[in-house]
Amino acid sequence: IESYSRWIADARGLTRTTEADRIRHAKELLAFLGARGRTLASATPWDVDAYFAENSSRWCRLSLRTVTSWLKDFLSFAAQMHWCDRRLALSIVAPRIYPQEGLPYHAPWEKIVEMLRASAKDRTRRGRRAYAILMLLATYGVRSSEVVRLSLDDIDWRKETIFFTRSKGGRSQTLRLIPAVGEAILRYIRHARHNESGFRNLFLRADAPYAAIRSGVVYATVRKALEGVGVESAHLGPHCIRHSFATHHVNSGRSLK
Repeated sequence: IESYSRWIADARGLTRTTEADRIRHAKELLAFLGARGRTLASATPWDVDAYFAENSSRWCRLSLRTVTSWLKDFLSFAAQMHWCDRRLALSIVAPRIYPQEGLPYHAPWEKIVEMLRASAKDRTRRGRRAYAILMLLATYGVRSSEVVRLSLDDIDWRKETIFFTRSKGGRSQTLRLIPAVGEAILRYIRHARHNESGFRNLFLRADAPYAAIRSGVVYATVRKALEGVGVESAHLGPHCIRHSFATHHVNSGRSLK
């Protein structure tokens, strides 16, 4: 795993999030093989089939295609290192993705506005944190990981700017801090954030230990908020708001760029 991790960083140049996802799935495959009394050297295509048969119900078809790509990559690397038979990677077949199957899902913008209004009424610690997160997602169309990475230092209150480190492409952006977003963040910091924790991350856990939140918290926050206003979709995570944001702006006459 350590060798594969170094190879990903050196040869692939992937983001830390993508690297972590690939490593996690490689570890899961190795753990599965170990539970069956197999090593990489002794594993067969039937063992790999068994892994997907046991785990594929956790993923939609698009996610399954991604996982198959990652594991083919891992097993190809392992074959190059002479740790396993090269046929293991060749035995993995990705699911067929049909035309328009991967089109983005989104909620009507009216529902996003309704969601924000409903969230603003919750004055609890979690409620104030949720409102600040939802405002960031709906105002800037950012990804959950980009919200998680925000720190107190990324906001310049005097210049009224906010700095985002993008998850893809290695880009960074400094954008204007919209007043309504700034107010939501300020209310969270003043009334809900455990500022005595010493963490510089903007969003912290609501309960001890007060460490930085993870993407799962953002996903759960968004899902609860969208379900609360009656949005029905197979995917109710942060990407639903991201695609709603994009659709709304394109429909309003703005360019895709």
